[in-house]
Amino acid sequence: MGSRLYDLADPEGKGRALDDGRNAFDHFPRKLLTLKGTFKTSTGQKLAKERHNRVLEFYRGMLAEVQG
Repeated sequence: MGSRLYDLADPEGKGRALDDGRNAFDHFPRKLLTLKGTFKTSTGQKLAKERHNRVLEFYRGMLAEVQG
């Protein structure tokens, strides 16, 4: 696809516009970490919260590896 895993200068995208077409890491805050609020049923909300926490933990771990 021609994209990179993350922006070397700014992996979290704090000082630039997020672009998940160029940087795979940007897909986490741009899309995956926003899904939790879109579930309507109580069961869906519960599952979304659990999955959100897993995805967030994974994302933070990856960031720690590239920034550390």
